[in-house]
Amino acid sequence: MIYPNHSIKPVVAIISPNEHHRQQLQQLLAAEYQVLAVASLPRPVSLQADLFILDGPLAETAAACAQLRQQPDKNFCTLRLVPAENLKTTLDSEADDYFYHPITPLLQQRVRLLVKAAHGKQTEANERQQRLLAEALRDIAAALNSTLDLEAVLDRILEQVSRVVAHDGANIALMAGETAKVVRCRGFQDAGQILGLEFQVHQTPNHRHMLETHQPIVIPDAQTAAGWITYPGMAWIRADVSAPILFCDEVVGFIHLDSARPQAFTAEDAQNLQAFADQAGIALQNARLYQQLEQLYEEKKDYSNTLEQRVAERTAALLAALHREREISELRSQFISRASHEFRTPLASIMTATDLLHRYQHRLTEAQCQERLEQIQHEVTHLTRLLQDLLTVNNDTALAAFQPSVFDLGVMCQQIIHDLQQTHSAHHTFSFSGAGSDTCVFLDQNRMQEILMNLLSNAIKYSPSGGKIELEIKCSPAQTSLWVRDEGIGIPEADLKHLFEVFHRASNVGSLPGVGLGLALVKQAVEIHGGSIRVESQVGVGSTFEVTIPKHDRRKKEHG
Repeated sequence: MIYPNHSIKPVVAIISPNEHHRQQLQQLLAAEYQVLAVASLPRPVSLQADLFILDGPLAETAAACAQLRQQPDKNFCTLRLVPAENLKTTLDSEADDYFYHPITPLLQQRVRLLVKAAHGKQTEANERQQRLLAEALRDIAAALNSTLDLEAVLDRILEQVSRVVAHDGANIALMAGETAKVVRCRGFQDAGQILGLEFQVHQTPNHRHMLETHQPIVIPDAQTAAGWITYPGMAWIRADVSAPILFCDEVVGFIHLDSARPQAFTAEDAQNLQAFADQAGIALQNARLYQQLEQLYEEKKDYSNTLEQRVAERTAALLAALHREREISELRSQFISRASHEFRTPLASIMTATDLLHRYQHRLTEAQCQERLEQIQHEVTHLTRLLQDLLTVNNDTALAAFQPSVFDLGVMCQQIIHDLQQTHSAHHTFSFSGAGSDTCVFLDQNRMQEILMNLLSNAIKYSPSGGKIELEIKCSPAQTSLWVRDEGIGIPEADLKHLFEVFHRASNVGSLPGVGLGLALVKQAVEIHGGSIRVESQVGVGSTFEVTIPKHDRRKKEHG
């Protein structure tokens, strides 16, 4: 293939058997364009240009037009040079435009218009390609977040890659030692011939290249490629593009796309395929993490069964301890399941966003880059807060710490509301009352922020349809009170008595995220202040949380 440098000048390809005409056209256009001049159009077409000027006998230029129209990439224009007496033939041609001999400077204006039109086609095609790529990657990210079925995710990847890179057959092979085995395929007439196919990765140059460089590779023509191995039923393959699947910076598999047409794939196709291979790497990582969690769960289950057997052999006095152990085991199992989901979802979003920035930052607008960075920052904040909650709920020393200081509770409330408005749905309307009064308090600032953040975040989370969220505070000489009201899903009456227990979640939360720590931490923070918390709720109407904290004597703290 001949790849001109498009960054310097637009490219014009002159196809003419007449050497004199080629020289005339080169002299006329060389100042503005990069000119490629050949006597005839090669088969297959190996020229890339913005404009093809076709000169010569009518039958030959008509055939050249037809040949160019069959190319998969039609982001160019064609111009036929014809004698003036062939008007009817010209009007019936498949070219984008025509120009009558003799060659004059007027041709320059026609060329400019056609090159501009070709650039418009290229811009539109690039934008369409980027939309398809973004949509396909979003679909795969959704699959990664919704299922841990590795085969289903790999099938989705092969389905989506067909939207971005045209091909006739595709397969995914995973490595086991020095051997790779095809585990999923698409587009093959007889899938049985390729599924389960095993090959030695070090025996083929293209796989050795990917193992050494971690980069994709294009095979323009399999028939002329050194070291290419043709397996039974695959003699039809003429071109191939492959990308390595990476896990922990090691190649663990490959995605192959095959075509019956030589020269079918470009370097851009290879880079796009690598984006899908990276998604396959994430799927493998999720599957292995899930297997590890299952193993941990089975080990815990085995431990519980052994413990039950031992306790059963002991006295009846130990039956109560056994019952409690069962409850703890169930709570831990639920926590592992919830925590794995809570960690996996933001990690998948972070990996997808960073991959898009890493590979396509030069194609994204500043606003799109900022959107990805804000997405990463939001997910990192979510993970940090979840880890902090886990550490706090298991740290008796942290729970006992009480460090009061003077601060403005009203200012804190307004700042928290402002931060939440920046990161959550516009469907929620926030209101705050109490800022006009004296809201300076002598309380533990970190604990109060924890109380407010958890109550307001829950109000947002459990109001998925939006609605009004109210925060009211009242500071009196005797106590500090605050109320958080929402119009969310409400809490069933049966769950109210367990609401502030660690890992407990209401029975109507469905698929809404959470691990059951927030309200337990709120209650602990309130009790550290010597205060109380109560809740009123009605399913389908909303909830109101009321926190009351008595006044703390600042002088006792200072004279400690």
